[in-house]
Amino acid sequence: MSSQSTSSMHLFYRQNLGFWIARVEDRVSVASCPDFAPPDSPFRQGAQLGHVERISWGNAGTIEEYSRNWFDPDTVAYVARWV
Repeated sequence: MSSQSTSSMHLFYRQNLGFWIARVEDRVSVASCPDFAPPDSPFRQGAQLGHVERISWGNAGTIEEYSRNWFDPDTVAYVARWV
């Protein structure tokens, strides 16, 4: 990843918090829909969905971001691009 990010969140990190995201790892798998899915969601708890777990490290080697996301693999294509 370049030292300058165009993403506003990452620009905020650099300009206001003094670090930048230097490395990212995404793990794409299948996981059960969590019990906290919105009630109006088309997915029910336990349904098998696509799942992305992301860990991002800052320039000092510390973990700065962590996320988990579920998606419908029939309607969503996962793409990660760091340039």
